[in-house]
Amino acid sequence: MPRPERLSVRYMLHRIREDVFGSERGLLLTIWHLLVAPQQVAQAFIRGDDLRYYGPVKFFIVAIAASILLIPAMPFLDGVIAQFISSKQLMTREAALAFVADWNSLLNAPLLFMLAGITRYFFRDSGYNYAEHLVVAAYG
Repeated sequence: MPRPERLSVRYMLHRIREDVFGSERGLLLTIWHLLVAPQQVAQAFIRGDDLRYYGPVKFFIVAIAASILLIPAMPFLDGVIAQFISSKQLMTREAALAFVADWNSLLNAPLLFMLAGITRYFFRDSGYNYAEHLVVAAYG
């Protein structure tokens, strides 16, 4: 459906359906391919053949939003991280739980840059530069 001159609810619903379920650039297609052939998704973007998949930045933002919404429903993961923090005597378990609940999802952005640096160091022979490692880390 081509973009109309004026936006309509019908067009916006079409865009949502295409963005989430579309056969090209669809979120579900990207997630599926990341599960079965993750290297294919990252390499397609790096080669410039990114028309089939969500871009890495868009995918990373969706993943962060999903984790912010879903992590409170999985307190087990927060408990594991809080237990580790309290075992190192950095803060009490209650304070660690509160800290993890508030900041866990937001720590993913700086960790993305760190992961890209680490993979760049360990996989120098891959020929990828730092920006390309950021793409791999974002899809990861």
